[in-house]
Amino acid sequence: MGFKPVRMKGSHVRLKSEDGRVTTIPVHGNKGIPRGLLRKIIREDLHMSLDVFMEKYTEFKKKV
Repeated sequence: MGFKPVRMKGSHVRLKSEDGRVTTIPVHGNKGIPRGLLRKIIREDLHMSLDVFMEKYTEFKKKV
């Protein structure tokens, strides 16, 4: 989705997109991202609806 890591501090990775959107993602070993935090990241940081995110995620999973 065009995001690249710009820095890592502790167990958090800061990502920035080419269009200037920024988000911080926690990376805690094998633990997943809590559902509420993931929704916040999608809506507020990525500025997209859950439906659009799921479409892009599904496309990504098909490629991998």
